[in-house]
Amino acid sequence: MLFKYLTPLLLLLLLSNCAVMNESECVAADWRTVGMEEGLKGKSALTIGGYRKACAEYGITPDLHAYQAGHLQGLKQYCSPQKAYQMGTQGQTLPSICPSNIHPNFLSQHHQGLKIYCTADTAYNLGRNGSAFPGICPQHLRSKLHFSFNEGYKLLQEVNGYQGEIDDINTHLKQTNDDIIDAENTMTTLEHDLEIARAGIISSKTSNLEKVIFYKQKDQLKDEIRSTKHTLDQLYHEQSEDQSAINTLLENIKHAEKRPKRYLAD
Repeated sequence: MLFKYLTPLLLLLLLSNCAVMNESECVAADWRTVGMEEGLKGKSALTIGGYRKACAEYGITPDLHAYQAGHLQGLKQYCSPQKAYQMGTQGQTLPSICPSNIHPNFLSQHHQGLKIYCTADTAYNLGRNGSAFPGICPQHLRSKLHFSFNEGYKLLQEVNGYQGEIDDINTHLKQTNDDIIDAENTMTTLEHDLEIARAGIISSKTSNLEKVIFYKQKDQLKDEIRSTKHTLDQLYHEQSEDQSAINTLLENIKHAEKRPKRYLAD
């Protein structure tokens, strides 16, 4: 392991990921090791400019050749064929810091990885997820990949259309539910007031004039209760229709997502 050869002070510097040194760090620095560590992290060799500026305050000049030699050594490990292959399988471009000739099979491994990535399934899923078309893939595969990508994108649009309808219905359903709560509360109040009016009518303490008033209130309350009940029935019907429509749209989404994928023949 490289770390066991580093002084604690230099190790702290490297882990801090910062191109700033104090005087003791500038004095103790192993510039080849510093360059190697930054190459291993995929950092540019231009980072030494920060060290040069920091150490210049103490009259110390970094060993550029040692740093560059270490950086190239670290970069060869960072820009490995294995990394190139992995990035290819993920549809990623190679790091700009990696020279194409850093390993004999660096580019070829990336191309091998792209063969894993550049498939009709990948293109379909990218379209389905609303991602960008895999422009990194070879030109001779473009027609096939475009077809699958567009198929996935069509499904995305279809599902989004259904989801948009569901969102609109849910907005209406929420308002309907709020109206139902209000109507139910009104019904409770009206029925309570009706009981009070009926109690007033049969009470021996109620005068004839008051009974006349209670009778009028009772008739008015009964009319309002009938009207409120009619309103509730309409709201319950709307609630049921909205929920039924949402369920139908959800089934449409399930059906669309289970539809067999179509591919362009080779």
